[in-house]
Amino acid sequence: MKKLFLILNIPLFLFCQNIIVVGNSNNHDLDYISSSLNINDMNHRTWDSYSNQVLVDSIIQLNNSIVLFQIESYLDSIIVGTLENKVNDNNIFLVFSNTIENDERINDFFGFIKLRNSLSESIIDLEDARVWNFNDNEMISELSWIGTSEPISVFSETNAFSMIHKKYPMGLVSLAGFNLDSIQDLPNYLQDLISSVSSIYNHIIIEDVIGYPGDTIYIPINTNFIDDIIGLSFSVQSDPEYLDFISVENEESNDNFEWEISQLPFGIVEINGATNSGVLENGFNNIGFLKAVLYPSSSNKISLRGLENIITYDSGESVQGLFINGEIEVLYNNPIIHLKAPNLIEPDSLGIMEIHLNTDHNISAIQLCINYDSSILDIENIIPTLNLPESWFFTYINNSLNNYVEMFSFGFDPIGGMSGKIFDVHFQSLNDYEQQTAVYFCDILLAGMDNENIIPLSIPTNISINFPDINIIPKKIVHNQNLDILYYTNNFQNITGFQFDISFQNNIDIIETFNGNITKNYLGNWITLNDSYARFVYFDNNQPVEFNAMGYLLNTSFVINENTEENEFYFEIENIIVTDQHYEPLKVKFNDFTLENNPTTISDINGDNFIDIIDILIIIDYITENLQLGYAQLKVSDVNNDNNINIEDILLIVSDIL
Repeated sequence: MKKLFLILNIPLFLFCQNIIVVGNSNNHDLDYISSSLNINDMNHRTWDSYSNQVLVDSIIQLNNSIVLFQIESYLDSIIVGTLENKVNDNNIFLVFSNTIENDERINDFFGFIKLRNSLSESIIDLEDARVWNFNDNEMISELSWIGTSEPISVFSETNAFSMIHKKYPMGLVSLAGFNLDSIQDLPNYLQDLISSVSSIYNHIIIEDVIGYPGDTIYIPINTNFIDDIIGLSFSVQSDPEYLDFISVENEESNDNFEWEISQLPFGIVEINGATNSGVLENGFNNIGFLKAVLYPSSSNKISLRGLENIITYDSGESVQGLFINGEIEVLYNNPIIHLKAPNLIEPDSLGIMEIHLNTDHNISAIQLCINYDSSILDIENIIPTLNLPESWFFTYINNSLNNYVEMFSFGFDPIGGMSGKIFDVHFQSLNDYEQQTAVYFCDILLAGMDNENIIPLSIPTNISINFPDINIIPKKIVHNQNLDILYYTNNFQNITGFQFDISFQNNIDIIETFNGNITKNYLGNWITLNDSYARFVYFDNNQPVEFNAMGYLLNTSFVINENTEENEFYFEIENIIVTDQHYEPLKVKFNDFTLENNPTTISDINGDNFIDIIDILIIIDYITENLQLGYAQLKVSDVNNDNNINIEDILLIVSDIL
């Protein structure tokens, strides 16, 4: 088998041929755009002052191309129709205009709506907060994104969206509310832009599958490459509590690939493959199946997310591709009812255990009996959640002498097709030392409109009562519609990786994450599993060193929806894993939390309600490009409100401290 290097160590040479610049040199500096591409050794053509008919005839011939349109205020409907017909021929159409006009067809195709005209000095990349300055105070078009499109940059003064992407099955379109030739550092901007969109040419497709808890499933992995390949390396992440990856098996008609599979922490599997002979031909191929086992506790839908990939062409060139992620839909022969314990509670303290129900039945009555050790735990209260109708009757009886509690709830308004929490069980750990204890169902009765006695699958839990190795404490920064959450540790502890899931209310949206001051060089990523649920996985790719640090691990930036009147936001934490310098799991206390929706004081950059030297050090890290700041952090760091963060802001903070 041909040797493939680890994904993170292969240099990348991104595909960037067939680049075309479209515009009118009487209106825009096409020479500046062309020379900026030449600096990056990007071969290209320029279509200057083409008539609409010539332009349409030229676009019809395009395949595997990146087209940069520098236009005035609109695209002719005939041109838009031609772009619609050609986008899925591996084409990328990038349009720039600082005075774009709304038109229903162009709005739908690019996925944007123009809001207003304004002025700006720069734009900020949403992915890594890079700032690109304009040559002069630039007239701009402020945009909003719609449908399946997504924003990729904002204007620095207004935080309004400045560039929108929309992905198609085999192509991509983008519209920017500024002129391309107005960017000062255009060579670097074009290098980053074209590198970021070039991956659209190659696809690695993780197909959707269905299965029942306990099944062995085969997840199809399909590819669509523009050139013949001899090697492929990629990594996939899923939920380690519900799924175990086993191997990769070739598709019958494609048996000239050999595969190696490596299990990594946090539910990540790394897959390396190479041809024994010949090549995998370009175009669409089913390269094989990722074999996995669904655990009996599997429920609802399980996401399958591609993280990193390297594609090796027959020429030896290495490129990246774009993942199309899949999911596993877990079907139920029977309802599943399971207990969910907090990740950790301390001795002699309070905790909340949750009871979840997954069912396709219409349930009208629930009777449960839970067995627990009353010498370790004391049940203090049981509260139904909002997933049970308010009209339902509920009661419980705690028989602590016999180590069980019974609860009963019913109503004439049945619940059906649900997956979520139905009860919160409040308890206290009674002892002042560490211990483990099991909690399980001693009896379950579900009755429904379609069945008088429904037999569910029950899943018990274990409660860990420990003194934590590490505490994670969220702190917030709020400025206008921006909310940053910083996840602090209050223990000096070596950390090599962390993972957690967070669910949040539907009146806020997560837009980006930034590494914390103690994880500056960590690798990782995040994914939204649905509109109000996200997962974060970060790890140190370097050899662990002996050092102890205290600070924050991560900053998650949210935008607060307009007209939100809530005084606080509630967050639930699940699936928390933190590893030490030996990659062993630590005992972590990181529980559900609530944050108040009130503005943060200017200069309080770490959200601790104090202005001190720590805030100054964070700004210094940002100015020296050793740390990225969240959107709310940027606002409270700009003390003199001049849209720049520099030594002047530091001096003002020093003055406040003194």
